[in-house]
Amino acid sequence: MLLAAALLCPGLAHAGSITFCVDKANPMLPTDMAVARAAAQKAGEVAVFIERDSLKSETGGDDDAGHGENMKAIKALVHNCDLVMGFPLEDGGGNVPAGLAASRPYARTGFVAVAQGDVSGGFKGLLHKGTIGVLNMSPAETYFTTATMAHEHVYYTNDQLLGAVLNGEVNTALIWRPWLNQQLAAHPQSLHVAELNMPYANWNVVALYPQSAQNKPEVRAFNKAIEALAASRQLGALVKPYDVPAHGVSGMEE
Repeated sequence: MLLAAALLCPGLAHAGSITFCVDKANPMLPTDMAVARAAAQKAGEVAVFIERDSLKSETGGDDDAGHGENMKAIKALVHNCDLVMGFPLEDGGGNVPAGLAASRPYARTGFVAVAQGDVSGGFKGLLHKGTIGVLNMSPAETYFTTATMAHEHVYYTNDQLLGAVLNGEVNTALIWRPWLNQQLAAHPQSLHVAELNMPYANWNVVALYPQSAQNKPEVRAFNKAIEALAASRQLGALVKPYDVPAHGVSGMEE
């Protein structure tokens, strides 16, 4: 009942609360909610959640980049809550939807190399090991040149991509780490995983809100709380197995 009321009339959220929109289809949902609760508590507020499932939404999701929300859906969500959690932000922040702003980053993740065998040596090393599976329209597709395209195998879902590794169709796959973590937690496999030091392989996870709300008390309280959680090293425990963002990070080709 409370959730339904908040969805219809976000102003009904009681005083002393911060309202967070979260996506049930986002594999980082547990992390997003844990950070939101801790930040609200640090600010002396109560976390109120508005949940949606982008996989069941008419607007759909942005599966190729692991966003869990597309731009149109996010712009609609910001009218229902103070902050929209779980948005992957590229280094430099170039993918923030127009009219919105990003909070202080609270987690860092990205695409990883996964295989049944060795995954050392960076992207060039993976090329020498054989075929590489990638998700259609993902940043990993841009890593191949005319000379290396023969190594690339394109798949249309993450399930197909991981299955190709497990079935030996490809030697390695480049896959969104939160999705992989979720799958391995539910279905453990003996796999080797390595981070990628490539362009657009590493992303900071942020909360979004309207640019006009930058001075809104709830937004300022959230940002201040994230800074305090990071300074006290509490943030690292909340976002495990992901990393705490560092300032000035950037992806560089190996």
